[in-house]
Amino acid sequence: MRSASETGEPEALVDLRRRMPGRGAWLHPSPDCLQLAIKRRAIVRALPGVGNVSDVESQLAELSCEGT
Repeated sequence: MRSASETGEPEALVDLRRRMPGRGAWLHPSPDCLQLAIKRRAIVRALPGVGNVSDVESQLAELSCEGT
């Protein structure tokens, strides 16, 4: 999901409950799908203005470790 950070810059967030307002993009909850989306720059294309997807990658890595 695209949202504005505290500084006003666009950022990508993981919205597990699908309740946050803003522009969203679907991503299969698989590490392989995430790596492919990063490689193809799919997140950046789906969420214009978002250049840094490392936060999304770390959030999804945490979730996969927790078993969610």
